[in-house]
Parts: sequence; C-alpha cells; structure tokens
Amino acid sequence: MDKIRPKGETMPYTDSKTLAQRIALLVSKFYLGEKLSKREIAELFNISPRSADRYVKNYLIPAGIPLVKNGDRWELKMVTKKDFLFSLQIIKKMAEQTGILNSNNRYIKSCFNLKTDETIFTKIEFEDITDKLEIVSLLSKAIDQKLEVKITYITKDNIKKDYILKPYKILNFFGKWYLLAQDRKVLKNFSITKIQHANLTEKKFLKEKSIEKKLNRALSIWFDPNETPFEIRLFADKIATNYLKQQKLNDTQMLFEDEDGSSEISLKITNYMEIVPFIQSWLPHIKVIEPYELQEIIIGNILDYLEEVAPKGKEIRGRRYPWLS
Repeated sequence: MDKIRPKGETMPYTDSKTLAQRIALLVSKFYLGEKLSKREIAELFNISPRSADRYVKNYLIPAGIPLVKNGDRWELKMVTKKDFLFSLQIIKKMAEQTGILNSNNRYIKSCFNLKTDETIFTKIEFEDITDKLEIVSLLSKAIDQKLEVKITYITKDNIKKDYILKPYKILNFFGKWYLLAQDRKVLKNFSITKIQHANLTEKKFLKEKSIEKKLNRALSIWFDPNETPFEIRLFADKIATNYLKQQKLNDTQMLFEDEDGSSEISLKITNYMEIVPFIQSWLPHIKVIEPYELQEIIIGNILDYLEEVAPKGKEIRGRRYPWLS
C-alpha cells in the first residue's frame, strides 16, 4: 500500500502526522469504502501493528464510528449517512478543541469539511498544542520505535534543562497534554507545552510492562507510578452511585450497592491528590470512609475555603458555624 502524501505538502508526510491527523485520515478512508487490516494501517503510518489496532479499538469505535471486522480487515458497517456523519461530528468537535483544525494543514481541514447541521456540542477543554505538532509527531515515533529522545524542557523555575528520556506515552488529563517518560530509572510527567525542542537518538530501550498496568490505574496527572498503590473507601449516595456505575474511576474500582441506591466504593490510588479534586467536586454526594488522612485533607480544604470567603457571624442556610463567628 502506498503512503498517502497530502496535496500541497512540501515536507515529508511522516513529519507532520499527529494522532488527530491519523484518525482523520482513517475516518475518510473507511468512509470511502476502503477495508484496512491493522498491518496495512501500521504500514500507512509507520507504526507497530499493535498501535494500529489501538487506533481502531481505542479511538474510532468508542467515538461511534461503526466498524466491523471481516476476516483480518476492518470495514465500515452499513449504516445511514446521517448516523455516520453524527459520529464524525463528534471527532470534528474534538479536533477543533485540540487546535488541530486551527492549523494550516489544508488536507486535515478538508477531512472535516462537512456540510451538516451542527447537532453536537462538546465541552472538552483541550490545551492548544498547534505549535507543538511536530514535537508530538516526533515523540509518537520515538514511542512506537522504542527510541530514546533528547528534549529541552522549561522547568518550574523557568530554566531550560536538557533530558535524555525513554518515552512511554503521550497523556491527556483534563485537557492538558503530557509526556510520560523515564528519566534514568524514574518515571516523570513532562508538560508538552513546555518542551521546546525534541530530537530522536539511535539508542533503543526496552519498555517495562508493569508501567502500562500502572497507567491504566491513573485517575489524573497526580498519579505516581513510582509509588505502591493503596486502598481508599468512599460512601456515595444514590446520585453519585448512578454516575460511578457508568463511569469507573479506574480499573481497581469496586462498587457495593445498597438497597437504597447508595454504595460503598473501593479503589486504589498512589497519591491523595489523584482523588481529592474528584471528591470535592461531588460534595456532599460523596464522603470519605477511610483512610482518615484523606478525610482530614478534604475537611482542611473546606475550612480554608470557608475562612477565606464565608461572612463572619452570619448564618449560612439557616445554620451558624462556630468557626465563622
């Protein structure tokens, strides 16, 4: 299968490919009736067959693209054009919010040049990494080919620092983009927007399989893959239980539902800050059962907030709190 070069591109196509670009290309090819195996997708993008398989199973199918497997090839299931365009609108919205459709790549824009009614609204706030697409493309290549990469990074102190890393994943937590990589033997997260330069090395490395497993348990960028996970237990009322039954926090979550619709939730984390923002966003529908240290963090945050903003000596919802007098 020949690799496709977008019309008008002057640089090699492999230099400008990003995840969103690849997904857009695959959507258009399937829509045009092509049948593709994971090996053919891998050859198209110069990636491993395993990564190609993930493009279909982790991105296209969950987005609603109706693909079925016929032998060793994926093809578009016979559906109405309206149903297909509905799914495509979802991907278009995500591409807009990542900044991909704000780029100057006319080929990518043409993939999403749909003349349809706008029926989809998404509130997915993605960090704009339009000016980092070449870096992301290079990092993706390093991850696929298991090559170490040299980056220049802007630290918290606004100092430029060079790293030689073993890259594992490009992550997105709550709209922010990160590179998960091993610095010597320690796993670290690097903000994509703070990477100024990136270059491939010729040095290969072996990935640790345990890291993939740990990543599947991550709730947010606060997860610490270098720490041993520990268990927490939460109480969820009926409202929170309905949500958690549909949206697991991570693959260690266990839910024990009571007759009244409330439940007890058990899961493992590596850092309290993985779960603290979630609990606070669901108050008063979720409460901490244990450990008490987590309970103290939540209570402390609430008290700090009240001392900062609550009116002194006044009742709140008909109650008077002694610490506000």
